[in-house]
Amino acid sequence: MGKNRNVLQQERSFFRESLHLVGQYFKSRLLLSLIFTVVCWLVMWLLLDLKGAVPVSIMIGLFNLVPYIGPIVAMIVTAIVVVFQDPMDVLWMTILQFGLQIIDSVLLSPLMLGKSMGLHPVVVFVAIFIGGSVFGVLGMIIATPVAAIAALTVRRIHKRLAQKYEPILPEGSGEQSGDDNNKDSSTGSE
Repeated sequence: MGKNRNVLQQERSFFRESLHLVGQYFKSRLLLSLIFTVVCWLVMWLLLDLKGAVPVSIMIGLFNLVPYIGPIVAMIVTAIVVVFQDPMDVLWMTILQFGLQIIDSVLLSPLMLGKSMGLHPVVVFVAIFIGGSVFGVLGMIIATPVAAIAALTVRRIHKRLAQKYEPILPEGSGEQSGDDNNKDSSTGSE
């Protein structure tokens, strides 16, 4: 009965850690989207003096929640909205959004998501690419949390195997670390 209780505690711990990773993912995505929203709003309002800067910026931030594809859709919708106010501003907004998208895709998302979820940024980038290739937009959204949970699973299996197959030395077997033996031999030669 005690062994079953231990397994149940381990499963609960794994579930809690998995939920934490998923929560970290969504917190990071929301923070990135908020950054996009604020930067776009500031440029639209202060530099371009566009009407409707707030709703368009919020739309850009919401579309940014979908990695890679969302910002492209946001660029198209923004261009349609902005072209009716000033056709030249479409160019500036497209350049802004394209630049932000490059910074987000190549730098911010992999770094922030990787750090918050304990993954290397390249793993995040590859996971999103594979998720999108296999499952489309939904795959892009869930790829990073799935990769983080897979990494958590591998770490737990590794830890369990290391504990199970840890070599056991009998007490008094005479084996000491090499550092202790080196200290004794070096003090006698001086």
